[in-house]
Amino acid sequence: MCKKRKTSVLLGVILSSTVLLCGCLCYDSDEDGYFGHTGLCPDGTDCNDGDADVHPGAEEICGNEVDEDCDGSAEQEDDDNDGYHDILCEGDDCDDTRADVHPGQIEGPTGDPTCSDGLDNDCDGQMDEEDSACVSIPGMVPLPWRCFNMGDSFGEGSGNELPVHEVCIYPFWIDAHEVTNAAYKECVDAGVCSAPSQSISRIISWLMWRCWTGIMNGSLTPSIASMFAL
Repeated sequence: MCKKRKTSVLLGVILSSTVLLCGCLCYDSDEDGYFGHTGLCPDGTDCNDGDADVHPGAEEICGNEVDEDCDGSAEQEDDDNDGYHDILCEGDDCDDTRADVHPGQIEGPTGDPTCSDGLDNDCDGQMDEEDSACVSIPGMVPLPWRCFNMGDSFGEGSGNELPVHEVCIYPFWIDAHEVTNAAYKECVDAGVCSAPSQSISRIISWLMWRCWTGIMNGSLTPSIASMFAL
């Protein structure tokens, strides 16, 4: 393997910025501190040894179809190393100088510092109070962006629960309290909600029976059954 070292050696003539190591001939023609990658210098990292502005670590300039930082892409840039490319370089990171700003970042709920930091934390085009997750709606609670694994992770379910895959849910609002039977009936009577296919009382009785029999036969613990309480 050729080691990187910038020096001059005598090879019949003195070659500026040339090094001969381990049988490899490496050049730094543009004198930017990086050897050009060639067949004679396979360990060179400079993808364009004729341009001193092109080398690993150089600033990527969008739109010129030049790979300034020699990362293999002429357009995509991720200066803050958050895994998202600069929106100016065909990416979706609206602030590529901050690793805490990118799509999927949590903004909100109401009262959270992210609702008053002057940043569009999740890059959805809405900042602070403009973001739906930061707006206060009486009687409702905002649920921020979340990702979770959906599917059978324990090998106990059916085949339609595979493969396990990540699902991300956009922020949304939900009622702070459960809808009562009386409130739903009012909604049905007003013609806004659809009437259930069977009576609500029958549904409740069925759920209570299932929970009770589950506790009795040991397939359902009281703590889990309480999750189904209406």
